[in-house]
Amino acid sequence: MFLIKKLIIAYFTGGIYSNTGDLSKFVKAQFDDSEKLLTMTQNKTFEVNKNLVIALGWHIVKQTDGDQYLRDNGGTGDYTSSIAIDLKN
Repeated sequence: MFLIKKLIIAYFTGGIYSNTGDLSKFVKAQFDDSEKLLTMTQNKTFEVNKNLVIALGWHIVKQTDGDQYLRDNGGTGDYTSSIAIDLKN
C-alpha cells in the first residue's frame, strides 16, 4: 500500500521530490538580485486588495507597518508546506 501511495503522490507532483535543504536553497536564491528569473516571480500580476497582491508563484502580503513578505503554500497526499519570506529583514 505504501508504494501505491508514493506512486500516486509522485504522479500529482510531476515526479518531483523535495526536502528542507532544497527549500533553504530556494529561499536563499530569492535574495540574490543576479537571479533575474526568480526576481521576476516577485512582480505583481494581480491585486486582490490593498494588503494582498498575487505575483508569479507568490502571494505578496503587506503588513500593518508597511513591510511586505512573500508567502506561498501547497500540498498533495499526506504532505503540506508553507513558506513566508521577509525580503527586507
